[in-house]
Amino acid sequence: MAGSYLQRYLTRAVLYLLLLFGAALFFLPFYWVVIASFKTAAELRAIPPTWWPETWTTANYPEVWSAQFARYFLNSFIYSGGSTLLVLFTSGLIGYVIVKDPSLLGEIIFWLMLAASMVPFVTYLLPLFNILLRIQQWTGIPMVNTYWGMILPWVISPFGVFLMRQAMLSIPSDLLDAARIDGA
Repeated sequence: MAGSYLQRYLTRAVLYLLLLFGAALFFLPFYWVVIASFKTAAELRAIPPTWWPETWTTANYPEVWSAQFARYFLNSFIYSGGSTLLVLFTSGLIGYVIVKDPSLLGEIIFWLMLAASMVPFVTYLLPLFNILLRIQQWTGIPMVNTYWGMILPWVISPFGVFLMRQAMLSIPSDLLDAARIDGA
């Protein structure tokens, strides 16, 4: 009885120590970023690095919150927000059609999209840039270094279509029939 209690206690203690080590390991980058924000540039580049600032400074904060940083933040917000909204819209439509109106063509397109998502992005980065250049030449609409040039390639996301297809599979067709009867 006492041996089993001791064994359980030791097992739990070892588990807690491992969890504490893992938590410290994951906390370390956050600690480093916060502490580095209070260091001078010279101290930040020092080798070996210091774990605690020798001289505390808050001069880095006004530098970050400049008008240029605000523009970078706005660009990221527009790009990520536009891409997210378009992907949600197109993936929802495509996922619904693939599941609720099944056809051989839909299945082929789905599996081709899924196969395309397995190709690393770097392999088609240059061809994508060339396509954007051609669109710009043919239509006269600027595509390079614009929001449209960054958002347009992500209008259809294979991963988004896969997720929406899986979500649509869980919706029973009887529920859609009931909605049609009710006038939806």
